[in-house]
Amino acid sequence: MERDMYLGIIAKLIPRGFMVVTISAPHESVFTVFPDGGTIKQAAAIAELASNDYAGWSRLLESRAHLITAVLEYMDTLNRSDSELAGLFDIGKVAAMGHSLGGAAVLEVAKHDNRIKAVILLDPSFHLIRRDNSVSSVPVLLLRQETSRFIMVITMQLQFMTLPQKLQPHSWRPFLIGVLCLAM
Repeated sequence: MERDMYLGIIAKLIPRGFMVVTISAPHESVFTVFPDGGTIKQAAAIAELASNDYAGWSRLLESRAHLITAVLEYMDTLNRSDSELAGLFDIGKVAAMGHSLGGAAVLEVAKHDNRIKAVILLDPSFHLIRRDNSVSSVPVLLLRQETSRFIMVITMQLQFMTLPQKLQPHSWRPFLIGVLCLAM
């Protein structure tokens, strides 16, 4: 599914001379439709992964980063030795784009792989991006969606949880109920 979400962007890049390679993580997406029409659903382990299981998400991030690196290595091999594709890739000028977990993974790979010269992050999984993920020598374009009402409510609840303990429940309850009503 995720590859097809960006066909509009890909269709604009190809006529301008860009070579576009997409990477799919079929067992991670909610579902994937293959070129032959076959489908595959998300792996149960991914579907059941709790949003606050940072160790699990970090393993997925590492797996995705390894996948990106493997694709770059394969492109390099094709560029050197494939009878039809040799010399077509400018492997030293890669712009990498990723959405959500893919955005965090692209940033992780860009830290260590000098073939990546630019990064485009589409609403990346910020909770997986650590402070050590700085890539100051690589330009980064960050595109985010507007904050959803759900995220606003969660943020306000987290801010509320840091209020002093001396506040009594009756003093904050109308505020919290009002925030939840706004989110509906």
